[in-house]
Amino acid sequence: MINKLSIIILLILSSCAVNNNMDNKFMIRFASCFNSDKVSLYINEQVIFKNLVIKTDDELDLTPIRVIYFSDNTIKVYNKKDILYSNKIDLDKEISLYIEKNNKIQKKTISLSKGKRFVIDGCNNDIQINQFSNKIVYE
Repeated sequence: MINKLSIIILLILSSCAVNNNMDNKFMIRFASCFNSDKVSLYINEQVIFKNLVIKTDDELDLTPIRVIYFSDNTIKVYNKKDILYSNKIDLDKEISLYIEKNNKIQKKTISLSKGKRFVIDGCNNDIQINQFSNKIVYE
């Protein structure tokens, strides 16, 4: 479990490094237990993506999908380095996430003051949203 968490943290940090030309307000990463599932993401009732097929890499225990909201109010969805979606949206310090995986829905209101890094897991036929507040330090 610790190795999987370390890999997730490493990939989150490397994703941030790729996008260091713009400061980000938050980032969402899709991680474990997605097996060619249809996933939709809404933020404050705005469609970010709909019915995107997501698969977790068996070795890394991550998907290549990440969502980054930049300080210029641009939100981008990446599949590895490819941009799948880009749009300007205005968000407050509190956001509502609505995630659908194979018709199962998870809604959560999140305060960005509690952390701006999110990892979403789809294990046990459920959707879990994990929020991280501190910078991640490797041992």
